[in-house]
Amino acid sequence: MDNVTNIESIERAISELYNGSTEQRSLANQWLIQVQLSPDAWKFCWKLLDFEKAFEVQFFGACTLYVKISKFWGELNSDSEENHEIIEQLRLKLFDIVVKYSQSNGLKAVAGRLTVAFSSFILHSVTNIWKTAIDEIFANLATFQNETMNRLFLEILTSLPEELNNGSFMNRVDVISVLRQHSDRIFNLLSTLLNSSDNQFGATQALKCFSSWITISLPLQQIAPTVVEIFKFLFDITTFDAAVETLCNIFSHGEVSTYKNTIYEFFFPKLDELFSLIVSAQQNNDSDTCHGLTRIITTLADSSISIIKSCAASGEEARIQRVAKFLELVLQCSRMPGFYPIDEQSSDMPFTFWYNLQDEIWNLSAQERTPEVMSFFQGYYFQLVDVILVKTVLPPKKVMDTWGSDEMEGSRCYRQDVGDVVMYMYNVLHTQLLKHICERLSTFLQNTDTSIQYIEAALFLLRSVADAVDLEETTYIPAVFELLPRLPQEDCLIQQSLFVISSFAEWLSNHPDILYPLKALLIRGLIAKETALPASLALKEILREHQHCAHEYAEDVLQAIFEVFQANSVGVREQNRLASCAALIIAVLPFDDARRCADTVLSPKFLEFQVAASSPNKYALAVNVLNIFSGFFYFLNVYTSEELPHSPKNGELVIELVSKLLPSLKVALETHQAREEIVQATCTLFKRAIRSSLNDFSALFSDTTSLIIQLYPVKPHASVLDLSSQLLTLMVSDEGNYREMAQRTFCEICSYSLKLFEGTIDPDIAEAFMSFLGLLVRRSTDLFLTINNKTLMEAAIFCASAKESGTVKQACFFLTNFISAPHRLNSPNHPVRQAVGEYGRRLVNVMIGGIAGNSPRIVVDSFAEVITALNKYEITLHSAWLKAACEEYDLVDKAIFASRILR
Repeated sequence: MDNVTNIESIERAISELYNGSTEQRSLANQWLIQVQLSPDAWKFCWKLLDFEKAFEVQFFGACTLYVKISKFWGELNSDSEENHEIIEQLRLKLFDIVVKYSQSNGLKAVAGRLTVAFSSFILHSVTNIWKTAIDEIFANLATFQNETMNRLFLEILTSLPEELNNGSFMNRVDVISVLRQHSDRIFNLLSTLLNSSDNQFGATQALKCFSSWITISLPLQQIAPTVVEIFKFLFDITTFDAAVETLCNIFSHGEVSTYKNTIYEFFFPKLDELFSLIVSAQQNNDSDTCHGLTRIITTLADSSISIIKSCAASGEEARIQRVAKFLELVLQCSRMPGFYPIDEQSSDMPFTFWYNLQDEIWNLSAQERTPEVMSFFQGYYFQLVDVILVKTVLPPKKVMDTWGSDEMEGSRCYRQDVGDVVMYMYNVLHTQLLKHICERLSTFLQNTDTSIQYIEAALFLLRSVADAVDLEETTYIPAVFELLPRLPQEDCLIQQSLFVISSFAEWLSNHPDILYPLKALLIRGLIAKETALPASLALKEILREHQHCAHEYAEDVLQAIFEVFQANSVGVREQNRLASCAALIIAVLPFDDARRCADTVLSPKFLEFQVAASSPNKYALAVNVLNIFSGFFYFLNVYTSEELPHSPKNGELVIELVSKLLPSLKVALETHQAREEIVQATCTLFKRAIRSSLNDFSALFSDTTSLIIQLYPVKPHASVLDLSSQLLTLMVSDEGNYREMAQRTFCEICSYSLKLFEGTIDPDIAEAFMSFLGLLVRRSTDLFLTINNKTLMEAAIFCASAKESGTVKQACFFLTNFISAPHRLNSPNHPVRQAVGEYGRRLVNVMIGGIAGNSPRIVVDSFAEVITALNKYEITLHSAWLKAACEEYDLVDKAIFASRILR
């Protein structure tokens, strides 16, 4: 270890850490970490702390000393009497170096590390070796008249709870007990310091120490007068941040809510001071001060919800007035001027309080839920609606265009939080909330000077309560929908109007007479790029809830979708959504009309795909168009109601569309060399086509299986195996002439998949192949008559021992069904059973090895299913295999283990 303890080598590594290249820094960092871990670090760290050394070297020495004391205390063997003297020498040496560095200017970072190291030393030794440590600190505080020394001892006291919370101590409970024995003395000292007009320690350090010791003990009733004094430090900019942290730590403490009377008597009277402070800060646009004050207010409010509820229900005027001041103060926190998150970032803090308060109001007892109490709380929630209505207003578009992505995302999240708050307000205000928002909307529309952003904000709040509104509400919502088509034709208002329609889709399904007049607004929104997102969302939601009446407006909507597809005027996601909408409409039309509409609406996409299929540089476009067709097929068969006056043959329509697409699809796979995204999109399309057509898909069995056999060797992919299992499951259940085709396809897929096992197989393909086998062995064991089942068994055993839990589970799924297959068919000489007999011992070895710890615990249940199948169907052979397997692994009570499995 000479090279480790060589000081020059360490200094050179530290220099490379700060000044070297990226590679040098990485290597130096790794080497220095190993240096810190070595036992020699106890000795050489002192040499690094020489005052003649560079600052970086001194800092590394201090960090090394801290690491050794905090994480490797056991190397000192403090339980040994003979080592107590060594530890005592370490204490004296450490204290001496801490004092020297604390008195040196410009070395605060090193002094800070050494102070924390000394605190860690105290915590490790205070229960057995140096029991008088804290008493000696107090004695020194009383003895020293040196400001630097007194500040040092206060910093040590501050770091004791912090280090205890951050570190790992075997005797943690004992250490906490010792610290709590001294907590009263600590708080008395800090109370004296905070109340002293001549505080040589510095108020900031005293506040930090107070905040730190709160984590050890919170005798709030005793320290409440001192906490009250802390409020005065909010008026001093030099102590403001420390006072905020201290008060927030006190009010967020887990035990603070148990001191209800103390909170009410000592802290509620400070509300007026906080109110004047936050109003002044808001008027001066001091966002930092507002943020700190809002933290204090909301933290105290969250801890006082039960007090607020009980005071409001007490009937005592004085208590009600104090609560009223508190609620007004919390409201003021959200009245921050400017736009979130550009001008301020604190108006969202009270949202959690208002949500929790409405929860408490909801849980009021029948005796407490008087009209007076409900009216009291409702008044403040109405005020909150007006406050957040203003805060929800967006700036003009030219301003928002200057925002970055982070600001836009922050604004979006803020609005989402606002929407959640408004929705939960409905529990307190009920339909009066709708009335209030509608009145504000009406006022904005009547006032010609009102910015359209205020109208947009009112619409946003309205759609936020949609989920809470009763489906039978007919007083306010119809009036809103009557108003929407007459709003100013601004993009932001059209967008928000469409979002309102989308949010109230379920309500509209119960009131179809309201829906038809909104058709023009929807169609206008679909065509424009700026409004396509909310329009397509609204149309899709309406069709899901109101599909049976879609034929009433089918022609106009489908024509609009056709125009969008033809012009490519909206984004890919919107086009996917519109394809789904077209399918939902076409699904309820008579077959001839459905065929004509589908050909017309999708014709631009057929042409687009033909071009993309043969163009190597239009690969992404080909994938997008395939996804559009997939979405169309998925929703084509959603409607299943027997109330339809006709029976649309959606399966035939799907077959016609896939047949039309198939030639271009083959060209696309060849042109784009069966790239992964193309393969996945193709398989998804066929799976959804099968789902919508079922037995009608038999007309495409031959073409699809040929495509699979051609595609899989070129681009093995899990999605191809998923499609194959779905297709073959359907084919083997068909009574026609498809069994031979299914058998050939199955053999081709198995043959090529087994070749993949000869090399390094992709875990996703292995998992999909096991799933493929497991599904088909359950569905048709006859498929396994003409294949090498022993090779399949070998592949399954390999997968059962894989590292990936998904692969293991699917392998066990296949093996469980594979073992039981011959017995379900009552065929004892079936080739499957012969494979089980030959490879059973290897299989049991893998299962027992997995249970013994070779596999993740999450797959043990899957192993149990395989063992259960062996117990049930191959008990004689399994008994011998199990005993042999138990001998190969270090299992306790092997005979008992085997007997319990075989039981």
